[in-house]
Amino acid sequence: MKKLVVFGGGLVLVPAGCANTRKPEYAGAGMPKLQQVISFMKQERKNVILASFTNERGTEGYNRALGERRAQATRDALIGLGALPARIQTVSFGLEMPADPGHNEAAWAKNRRVETGRLVR
Repeated sequence: MKKLVVFGGGLVLVPAGCANTRKPEYAGAGMPKLQQVISFMKQERKNVILASFTNERGTEGYNRALGERRAQATRDALIGLGALPARIQTVSFGLEMPADPGHNEAAWAKNRRVETGRLVR
C-alpha cells in the first residue's frame, strides 16, 4: 500500500485573489514553497502529488472542481519553474479535511490550500 508523505511543511498557500482562476500568480508567499518543491524534485528524483483543498463555502461539486483547478494551476507553476510534467500528480479533496474547522474568514483562508507530498511504499 502506498501512503502520502508530506515534506517540507508541504503547504503552498494560494493567494487570496486566486480563488477562481486557473493560473494564479505565485509571486508572493507561495513562491518560496514552490522553489522548495522544485529543489526536492531535483535532489530526490521523486514524483510529487499536489493535494488541493477548499473552504466549506459552495457545493461539494463546485469545491472539488475548484480544488482541481488550484492543483492544476500549482502544477503549471511548477512546470514553469522547470519540473517535468510526468513527475507531478494532482488530486482535489474539495472541502474535505479542513486545516481549520472554524466558520470564519481566517479559517476559510487556511483551508484554501495545496499540499505537496510524495507517495512512498
